[in-house]
Amino acid sequence: MAIINPNKLINDIGVDKLNLNADKYYQNININSISSKPFSLPDAQHLFAEVSHLISGLSVLPEDNILDFGCGVGWLSRFIFSMGCNVHGIDVSQTAISRAKSLSSGWIKYFTNNCGVTSKLSYEHFDGHKIDFESNYFDHIVILDAFHHVPNQENILAEFYRVLKPGGKIGFCEPGPSHSESSSAQLEMSLHNVLENDIDINKIWEKSKKVGFTKIELFLSPLIGKLVSIDDYLNFPSNHETSSNYLSEIKWRSVNYPIFFLSKAGRKLSDSRRSDNLCAEITLEKFKSSYVCKSNENLFLNLIAVNKGSSVWLPSGSTNGSVNIGIVVTEKNKKTRNYRASLSETKILPDDHVKSTFEIPKLHNGVYQIEINLVSEYVCWFSESGCESINFELHVL
Repeated sequence: MAIINPNKLINDIGVDKLNLNADKYYQNININSISSKPFSLPDAQHLFAEVSHLISGLSVLPEDNILDFGCGVGWLSRFIFSMGCNVHGIDVSQTAISRAKSLSSGWIKYFTNNCGVTSKLSYEHFDGHKIDFESNYFDHIVILDAFHHVPNQENILAEFYRVLKPGGKIGFCEPGPSHSESSSAQLEMSLHNVLENDIDINKIWEKSKKVGFTKIELFLSPLIGKLVSIDDYLNFPSNHETSSNYLSEIKWRSVNYPIFFLSKAGRKLSDSRRSDNLCAEITLEKFKSSYVCKSNENLFLNLIAVNKGSSVWLPSGSTNGSVNIGIVVTEKNKKTRNYRASLSETKILPDDHVKSTFEIPKLHNGVYQIEINLVSEYVCWFSESGCESINFELHVL
């Protein structure tokens, strides 16, 4: 039996007919099979690792606008929506889109009513040519096992570039450069006349540069971890055989199941829910290396903080990413206590500064070491990003 060439299939059938065949593919699948796909597939356990790599590589944050391209029945869209993102799924199959809407209605209701999710989840049919959103709309685009079905890749890459915000990324998880020759791909193309193309990273990058993308990055990791003995674990990476096998697995996975990211030039303004790009310069007015106060008094201080990074600092509070003044009190016996004070009730943009009056809580008689820094709640202390702390001694009489 002759090997089906995907490029010949594109030339013989054409873009629109291939997209119609994709819908017929969904129409001919049992409704329960559609609903359970992809978790009913033999390699479904890999999906969790793939999604983890995609989401972490894109640095997805709540309230981001995400395009799920080739969403199928919408399982990935529902997952990202649950993280608080505004997700828009598109697919050339109207059958898949209809099923995605049906499966998602209860999901949306549950997370909206019980989990405080206020983001949006929607699905739309894609005509295979133009993405029906305005330019610079999406923070990120996620594509899981879908781009190798696209017959007009350069045109779609241009559409991705158009709808992506400056500084945004596309995350791909796709089969490799020999996918079309696999038995499963040949079977799908012969039975359903659907496209099972190869994904060659170099060719994708050449097409991407033509439409404006400025950077490509690949995730170097085996898809799933390798189980080793306790001895091999303790001797890693000095154990040559274990290290060599691990590197071989990384190389094989990176070629045959690449996870890669395209970036659009520009600055995407992130916020303090992420640790990268957090940088501050903090000073105390009339700073002294030693302070004295009475045990029944609060010590009031004025802190000036300058946002030296490229992230927006969220207002002070107790939610994820809120930026507060962190106060670490160390007693003579080395016991430490942490306190918080409000820095600002409004967002602090890069290069802006804020002045805040705060207090050291009342302490018993003794000598204490005080450390002052900023903290992004549930993310990190700014000292972990290189921000120098303010340290002084406090004598309580």
